[in-house]
Amino acid sequence: MRPPNFFAATKCYERCLAANFKPGLLMLANSVADEKPWWQFGHVWMVISGPLLVILACIVTFYFVASSPNEIVTDEAYQQIMELKRAQGSKMMSGGDAPALQARNHAATGVVPVPK
Repeated sequence: MRPPNFFAATKCYERCLAANFKPGLLMLANSVADEKPWWQFGHVWMVISGPLLVILACIVTFYFVASSPNEIVTDEAYQQIMELKRAQGSKMMSGGDAPALQARNHAATGVVPVPK
């Protein structure tokens, strides 16, 4: 049993023979193109550049993390920060969503609300 496209391939081969097509010329052209070194193909550099950029980004990120580590907050520093927030608390609106309410009211009316 022959494959379904056997007749199409046979007709193509017959047309090539009728046109004096020499398959060796096509093979010679392909072999000349394949003799170039791998670094002279542009798509190779496109494929290699993705992982190289990721590695470079990792190195830069590690440099930023290593050069400026987060400060450790001690109990005394935390207490000082909380005291400052309590002192400013009288000037701020009460409630956890106070800034959201201020922004919503300001957008709706155009009047900036005065903190209570």
